[in-house]
Amino acid sequence: MKNLNTKPFLYLLAGFSVIVLFMAALIQGFDLRNFLDVLRLIPIVATADGMAYFVFTTWLWRKEATSRMAYSVSRLERYMARPY
Repeated sequence: MKNLNTKPFLYLLAGFSVIVLFMAALIQGFDLRNFLDVLRLIPIVATADGMAYFVFTTWLWRKEATSRMAYSVSRLERYMARPY
């Protein structure tokens, strides 16, 4: 994972954080027009981000899964490089 382009993951995390922020605000009945009320939900968003990171790194990002994906990509590249 050290040579991984992290830019798409940062966009994904930012989008996830915004969704969790709005969902928490709606569930708890905060007024979305009052920005300071919404800022009180940042600990909830940080906790959700941490839980998502833990789940992703524990179960979704495995060496076997990434090697299978790399194998599939290499097969696709070989298929696309075949002469017709």
